[in-house]
Amino acid sequence: MTKLCQWTDYWAHQGHPVRTLCSAFDLPRGTYYAWRQRQDRAHPPASLAMSAIARDGETSGRQIPGYSVTQSGEKVPDGQIMEWIIEILTDENAAYGYEKLTWRVRRRFALIINKKKVYRLCCEAMDLLWPQRRPKTLHPRHLPRNWVITRPNQLWQTDLKYGYLVGEDRFFYWQAVIDVCDRMIIAYHLGLACKATDAARTIAQAVAMRQAERLEPPVIRTDLFRSRNYPDPASALPNR
Repeated sequence: MTKLCQWTDYWAHQGHPVRTLCSAFDLPRGTYYAWRQRQDRAHPPASLAMSAIARDGETSGRQIPGYSVTQSGEKVPDGQIMEWIIEILTDENAAYGYEKLTWRVRRRFALIINKKKVYRLCCEAMDLLWPQRRPKTLHPRHLPRNWVITRPNQLWQTDLKYGYLVGEDRFFYWQAVIDVCDRMIIAYHLGLACKATDAARTIAQAVAMRQAERLEPPVIRTDLFRSRNYPDPASALPNR
């Protein structure tokens, strides 16, 4: 595989399309690009090395001009812009953010300025901005529990699916309970409706079929209700 990547890289530098070369060599393009990235990390080109040196030096990026231009073409230094920003905060509202300040500076003084420059001036010159609010999620994401399945009847999963009957113009519903360890369908429900009582009855059938085999109540994982141990399968689903 490495030899094919080397040949593809050689002919690609000769001007041939990578798509055509990968198709000719029967080589997935993702494999070639992954190999190319590993080679670039191990042996970076001279241009990338020089750019890294430039980032560490004093000549990285464009120099800050120190002024902005009005709509009439007049240059306004950054110090004057800061005085205007302080004047707006003092006269109008001290709680303005950098986007609102940018809009007011553009409208009040006819200045051509970017909101990112206003943000930089407010942060570098003096602390003029209020602390940013951190978004709070009502339902924070949690990583699922990493189950280690070592025996049958330790973790069951169940879900509800539906399909469409073309000739009868209606839907059917199918709910199954599967053992994660042996991948066997323990019990299932198939019908034109699937209510909470039907789901509880299916789980009760699964518990009855594995009653003699299980050592302790299994954990039932599903998106229909919270995963937990259910000694009584009828209590697994809410009454509705």
